[in-house]
Amino acid sequence: MRPMKCLRSVSVAVIALASSLVFGEGAAVGPHSPQKELNSFKLLDGFEANLFAAEPMISNPIHITWDSRGRLWVACSSAYPHLKPGHQADDTIVILEDTDQDGQADKSTVFAKGLYIPTGIALGDGGVYAANQTKLLFLKDTDGDDRADVRRVMLSGFGMADSHHSISAWTWGPGGWLYFQEGTFMHTNIETPHGVVRSVNGGVFQYRPRRQEFHVYADYNASNPWGHDFDRWGQEILVDNPRFFFMAPLTANNRTKIEYRRSTRGPTKHSGGQFVSGRHLPRKFRGEFWTCRYKSHAIARYRPVPDGAGFSYSPKPPILKSDNHNFRPVDLEVGPRGAVYIVDWYDPLIGHMQHSLRDPRRDDSHGRIWRIRHKDRSLVDKPGLPDLALHELLDHLKAPEDWTRYQVKRLLYDADPDKVAKELREWVESLDPNADGFEHHRLEALWSYQTIGVVNEALLRDVLRSEEPRARAAAVRVVRYWHDSITDPLDLLSEAVHDPHPRVRMEAVLSAGFVPQTQSLKVALRALDHPTDRYIRHALQRTVDGLQSRWLPAYRRGELEFEKTEHRQFALANVRSSEVVDALTSMLTSGSVRPSEVAGPARILANQVNAKQLEPLMRLLLQQTRGDAWGTQEMPYAS
Repeated sequence: MRPMKCLRSVSVAVIALASSLVFGEGAAVGPHSPQKELNSFKLLDGFEANLFAAEPMISNPIHITWDSRGRLWVACSSAYPHLKPGHQADDTIVILEDTDQDGQADKSTVFAKGLYIPTGIALGDGGVYAANQTKLLFLKDTDGDDRADVRRVMLSGFGMADSHHSISAWTWGPGGWLYFQEGTFMHTNIETPHGVVRSVNGGVFQYRPRRQEFHVYADYNASNPWGHDFDRWGQEILVDNPRFFFMAPLTANNRTKIEYRRSTRGPTKHSGGQFVSGRHLPRKFRGEFWTCRYKSHAIARYRPVPDGAGFSYSPKPPILKSDNHNFRPVDLEVGPRGAVYIVDWYDPLIGHMQHSLRDPRRDDSHGRIWRIRHKDRSLVDKPGLPDLALHELLDHLKAPEDWTRYQVKRLLYDADPDKVAKELREWVESLDPNADGFEHHRLEALWSYQTIGVVNEALLRDVLRSEEPRARAAAVRVVRYWHDSITDPLDLLSEAVHDPHPRVRMEAVLSAGFVPQTQSLKVALRALDHPTDRYIRHALQRTVDGLQSRWLPAYRRGELEFEKTEHRQFALANVRSSEVVDALTSMLTSGSVRPSEVAGPARILANQVNAKQLEPLMRLLLQQTRGDAWGTQEMPYAS
């Protein structure tokens, strides 16, 4: 036994050494002085860092979020990457407070323990929604001691094949949905009151807890999706390592994993991230997306660059770099006063492909949170949001800080919806159309109505007519959620699909896919009457396929007439189902269409045809003698 034990020790050492050489990590193991780590930071000119919190307050922090009082909630896991045999799960959620506003936490409270790898948390409904490996829990304190005494399973059946791909990157969207995502290798099967929801190999979810509505929001070929955020106009970035995606086209009402090209590729993998905003930061940084390069020990910056209907993301010099291999930034958020808070997993090792799950160098007792601020600019005053009357609270929807507007909508969500709706109506009526930010203020009001679950069609129509195309695009997206509660939603989308701005047209295509009518397809296809780009075409491809159960049977019965030949060709070329082959066969054998008109659709669907369907097509093919016969044309409508 002793030689075998020695051999195992040597093997672990050899593997560890090889990992360090190949992956450039695992070298630093101590000493663990926060000051030593701080001294390794190289910050962009004008910025400084300080330690906000460290062990023993926290260890192995994964994810953070703020409450409206300005307290920082931290999910911590010493069980990662898996629970060792004989051990009990005892991961925690900790509340950190800076009671004297000196930039350092001086109070910590363990809100919940006994969790298993809580890869994401979100505050709402008076408690905390938390990931707990296969489950989504709701935790709540009912006696005011900041310790959870209610623990309820909300959803169960999430994948757990690979713990670092489990549900993460949690955030409330501007319209009141909770978003989180999981990565490849995961197979999820969730039973809800509205039906079973399944996901294979990753995607992005959205959840409306009070209604128990749960959906796959974006089904695509996921890898390591560990970051997701909305900008101030509601457009999304998805960080799926090492790729960045402009996300909107992926959110179509379609579950087919159609290939989609990235917007930007980073030099290494990222985790977490947020669009930064607010008066504390110099103007040149506002609107940038900052994210964590945990492999290369840096905080990266990306500037969104308009790209037709979408965005690309241009890299800028990192805000922070370190040569300390224990520094592992995995999440960041802008705080109530404008400083940026960095979650430092603090471990010489990352992941569990590069290293043994039982590698003895894994550190499960340390962890830090760092605060970055600009040296020459004052922090903003923290608003006392929870103590404000409703009409006072609403005025903070005008704040330049995303943090403030986010918290206002969370407080509105927890208030009486009838009272909020009344105050919102009066607030919108009081807005000055000539004031700076008017169009954005109205959009925030529209999102607030959506958050509290109250439809305001008049305001929706007003924002759809906004002079600001970003507001119009955001309002068109609201149509997808309110279409069954407003009059003539397709009339609104018919106008939007001809909008002069491509992003508005793209959102019209996407929203049309959620209106379950045959006419929705015709509305969406009108986007082809204008210049298109890859974002619009991807949205249209997914919408066409997602609506096939509505329009394809009608087309086969002769009840749907396309407005243009180009529309018909695009539709038939982008149905991911062999059912369209029957429609093509009927068209060709009836002689109602020239074979050349369906060259693209026929070719792209060749791999879906079955033997029974192939027979009449082959018979027809043998009869063709003209030079433009089916099979001799290019395929301009392939996706």
